[in-house]
Amino acid sequence: MKFRFAALVLLIPLLFSSCIFFVVGGTERPVQEKKYTAEILWNREIFSWPGYNFPLASGVYYYFPADDIPGGGASVVKFNIETGKVIWESERVKGRLEYPHKIGAYIYQPNNSGLIYVFNDLNGLLAATIMLGEDEPEAINNGIRFNKYNAVSGSNFYWGNTPNGTEHPRGLMRLDSTKIDFTKDPRETQVIIPELIWSREGSMIATNILSENDILYILESRHGILAAIDAETGSIIWENSISQITREISDCSLFLYDDKILLIGTNLSCYDKYTGNMIYETPKLEEPINNYRLCVTLNNNYLYYNDNYYSSIVSLNAETGEKAWSRYIHSHYEPNTPEFYEHHYYYSFPQVYGDKLYISSNSGLRVYNAANGEFVGVDKSFNTGVIHSIIYNDILVFFSIQPGEYRIINLTAIRCK
Repeated sequence: MKFRFAALVLLIPLLFSSCIFFVVGGTERPVQEKKYTAEILWNREIFSWPGYNFPLASGVYYYFPADDIPGGGASVVKFNIETGKVIWESERVKGRLEYPHKIGAYIYQPNNSGLIYVFNDLNGLLAATIMLGEDEPEAINNGIRFNKYNAVSGSNFYWGNTPNGTEHPRGLMRLDSTKIDFTKDPRETQVIIPELIWSREGSMIATNILSENDILYILESRHGILAAIDAETGSIIWENSISQITREISDCSLFLYDDKILLIGTNLSCYDKYTGNMIYETPKLEEPINNYRLCVTLNNNYLYYNDNYYSSIVSLNAETGEKAWSRYIHSHYEPNTPEFYEHHYYYSFPQVYGDKLYISSNSGLRVYNAANGEFVGVDKSFNTGVIHSIIYNDILVFFSIQPGEYRIINLTAIRCK
């Protein structure tokens, strides 16, 4: 029995790659993890917790919507990813800012009150203020999903609207940015009513929308419809019903993969993007994705995601749907126990560069072998629980928190190696 216990002690560090403690006689003994030393390129202190604010990466630039700025208001900050230099900070506006978007020379920044602030990408000056309805309640209902699940095609924005009540349009909405009058005072609110171009009774489009070559790919989860729609005319190119397994979760992720559409949620399914015909479908995932759309990355024929509930990293073969590997990255505590939740870790979604996979977490910056999930090491000088992160060339950008009495939030960039 003593030999078996000793063997278990030796094996556990190899099986688990989080901050692990062994419980012996009612006490906990920490086990040292392999160290990884990140090459920091720059750190920039920011003044807003990025919980609701999903930044935008466009080329070498990174646009961060900042709320609760000292002095009041909110603004958008444009960074150079390579240097960390602030290019501009927009003038202050009202409301909670959410997902920024870019069309041409302008940054479109929606807030939570049905307004869209349009900033000049050259200097950050306010260029126009748009309202998606005649009054605030109508604007909020018309744009209730504009902030989160949308796509751009040409000069148009598209999003799946799911308002409160039945008197407001539900379905695929379109906003034509060419209707904006940039000669007006930018602080004068322009009312532009979006157009409903596709709908079903009680429509629920609660996933990201794919856009390619003026074709939109949408998933309507209430009726279980996967559809390809002409972005200009709104006409249906094809529609197909999805299985009940896939419909069990509304917040799925859609990806374009060569000539296929991948849909990952409760399970992984694959469809021909030209016909909508199913190519394969897997059983329910052993490690469910847990409703976090942005926790999934597609890289080099593989999907990677982390499940914040069971704290696993999972790799799936996008070509076949088969699991390549999974790595349990939690502590030794059993799931669904009080200790499990007390020691729960939070992770960004995985980012892959070269042969390595990176996850920033509140247990450090964790690095794994992307091919087999082998743990490379952890840099515990970083602490974050934010899911947002990006890769630009060989630069990983993520949020980190400095320890201390006052929570200081940094935007951090490291060199992947």
